[in-house]
Order: sequence, then C-alpha cells, then structure tokens
Amino acid sequence: MDLYTFTVEDFIIHDTRSVHNDTLSLSYTAYVDGDMVASRLISLGDFDNGEYSTIDYVPSDVGPSLGPVVINDPAAKCAFIFQLVIMRNSTSDGVTWSGWDQVEEGIRPEGAAAADEPLDVAAGIFHERIYLTSRWESTEGSAYETGYLTVNFSADGDDWSGWRIPEADSVFQASNAAGLAAVGSHLYILAPQWVGGPDNPTPVWAH
Repeated sequence: MDLYTFTVEDFIIHDTRSVHNDTLSLSYTAYVDGDMVASRLISLGDFDNGEYSTIDYVPSDVGPSLGPVVINDPAAKCAFIFQLVIMRNSTSDGVTWSGWDQVEEGIRPEGAAAADEPLDVAAGIFHERIYLTSRWESTEGSAYETGYLTVNFSADGDDWSGWRIPEADSVFQASNAAGLAAVGSHLYILAPQWVGGPDNPTPVWAH
C-alpha cells in the first residue's frame, strides 16, 4: 500500500479582496483517476497582503497536510487541488453563531474544471430562500472563461440546489462582482460586463 501526503507549505497574498484583511479557509482535495479520494477544509484566520507559512495557522496536533492518500497504481493520474472556498455562518440573535461551514464542498458547476474556484459571492432572500450568485475563475479543462456567473439557493442553509449557470443565449462573463435584488415576484442578477476600449463604457446587465 502506497501512502502519500499533500501539503501547501506557503501562500502569498498580493491583493486582498476586502479593504484590509480577508478571512481565509484552505480547501484541499485529492483526485485519483478522476475520483475524489480525500478532502479537508482548514480555517486559517484573517490575513492582509504578505507571505505566510501554513503551518503557523493550524493546530500543532493536526498539521497542515492532506493525507495519507492511498495511490497503489504508479500510472494513476493524480490531481491535488487547493483553493479558497465560499463559506457560510448563521445566527438567530447576532451574538451566537453556528460556525463557518462550506457551501457544497467539492461541488462545481456542470462543465467546470475541478480546479475552478469562486471569485466573490453575493446573497439575497427571495420567496423564503437564500440565493447566492458567484463569479468563478476558470482553469485548464473548464468549458467557460473566467468571470462566468452561477447561482445557487437553499431553503435552510444546509441543503443547496447546486451551482447553476443562468439560462441565456450565451454564458455571461462578469467583469466584477454581481448583485442580487428581489422585486415582487422576480429575482434579478445585476452584473457589469467589460466591453473594452475608450469608446465602450462598461454596461451593467440584468437577468
């Protein structure tokens, strides 16, 4: 039996998405011949721009690695993926929180590559459901270009419908974060799309 351990030893933050600190969780996933064989989610904390060692931000008794992973076939194709993930937290009183949990761990939109990851997320309430819209960054093997928009919803915050691309003539690529707005019996996704050039201002589209 051949056992392997995968580790992200260091990471560099060039530009945080928030004004100062980003709250980061590190998601590990290992695939062997296309099948997910191991996964792990590590809450790291709040970080500003800089270079960091992963081992400094995880409990010493568990370590920063994913493993052991069994790979008995030397010809097997192995993929090790690490990325930022969308997290959720909830409260009924604003004081006591449930704790951070991942939204649909390991699930990707249909046609996406296993390494595609969310760039940002917006949330709204519509007909007593939580709706999310997120831009995704595409990677090698993805059917889409970076910036493609997806939606997801849940009635309880635990069971989700899955990441789906809104129906349209073509896949919409947003140039920045999208927003959600519920009006009457309609839910709108509002997103900018970069056209390019000084004579082409960036429009905002509604779906």
